[in-house]
Amino acid sequence: MNLSDADALVLPGGMPGTLNLQADETLAGALKKAAGTDTWICAICAAPRVLGHYGLLEGQTATCYPGCESYLTGAQTTENPVEVSGQFITSRGVGTAIPFALKILEKLEGAECAQKIEKSIVFG
Repeated sequence: MNLSDADALVLPGGMPGTLNLQADETLAGALKKAAGTDTWICAICAAPRVLGHYGLLEGQTATCYPGCESYLTGAQTTENPVEVSGQFITSRGVGTAIPFALKILEKLEGAECAQKIEKSIVFG
């Protein structure tokens, strides 16, 4: 599987899935290779801890599921529903999934597209 052509890498949260993602060598390589490029790296719920584990959030602002903050090594953490910092988009959990998805869509396809989708799903 070649992930180097991806516009975004999106990590879903939850347990034990997040720990499985963290242990996956292919994903680790893809994340490290994407760091510092124009690829968006996105993670929601507990999954931002994967980014922290690999030191990718150093100097970034990030958010995550409550109680996972200590795993976001090097990041300034917030309780905001979604954070965009550098090439990273992070979010807190299932309750923030729509704003997270809309933010990813905005970054990939533009604000107009994200607003159109937001309106079509009657969100906001």
